[in-house]
Amino acid sequence: MPPVCTYTYLDGNVHQYVFSQSTRSAVDEWLAIADQLLIQYPTAPGQIARVLFDTCQSGPLPLFYAFQRSAEWNRRHASVYRPLMQKTAYLYPTRDQSYNAIMSQLSKVFAPAYFVPKYFGEDRAAAIAWLLTDHR
Repeated sequence: MPPVCTYTYLDGNVHQYVFSQSTRSAVDEWLAIADQLLIQYPTAPGQIARVLFDTCQSGPLPLFYAFQRSAEWNRRHASVYRPLMQKTAYLYPTRDQSYNAIMSQLSKVFAPAYFVPKYFGEDRAAAIAWLLTDHR
């Protein structure tokens, strides 16, 4: 069975996750990859983590499940994953107009203080340009 979440390391220290399905399995694959990356490429305290989440093909992930599982992941790795900020750019199908509003609200409830999300629709170039800056 092909993966439903693929990872690519991009220039500029950007960690890209591309989802092909909107399933709990995709969320679980993403976090399994994140576990491996944390071991292979630890983020030093004070470093900016840059993440590109591409759900253009899959559509929105099961949001509550994704936030619940990522909150568990953050608690489990709190002693070793302490970036100054984690900038996360979200790419999503522009037909899903409610995505931005829902994600913003869930981020306020579940995300750690260092988490800085931004939503770009399908504008990959703008997402990467924002990720490569050092400001919010």
